[in-house]
Amino acid sequence: MTSSRYATRLFAARPISTAERLLPVLGWLPNYRRNWLLPDVLAGLAVWAVMVPEGMAYAGILGVPPIMGLYTLVPPLIAYALLGTSRLLVVGPDTATGLISALTVGAVAAQGTAEFNALTSALAILIGFFFL
Repeated sequence: MTSSRYATRLFAARPISTAERLLPVLGWLPNYRRNWLLPDVLAGLAVWAVMVPEGMAYAGILGVPPIMGLYTLVPPLIAYALLGTSRLLVVGPDTATGLISALTVGAVAAQGTAEFNALTSALAILIGFFFL
């Protein structure tokens, strides 16, 4: 079989529905095997063990309470599990985003105030929606 015929057969095997394009989880979840669950949970716990102190540290860099760093962990992971397409991507906060957010919001509100925290949260949510 030639490579072009193989590619045509591979990609034409099953058309992708609009729902699968919007929610990729619908494409892989029906084919998920039970024996993959334990390794996936262990990998998730390992990622969580790294991301918790990292998220709290980035919150400190940004100048918001450490609990806000924890709030940046769960929603992106759940959203990416439902909407993402890469099996190898790790989603979470990073230094550059924290510093840029601190500089952006710091120009409008004083660091450590409730207004600063609210504006930082609003900025993070807007950026998240922008990237969806």
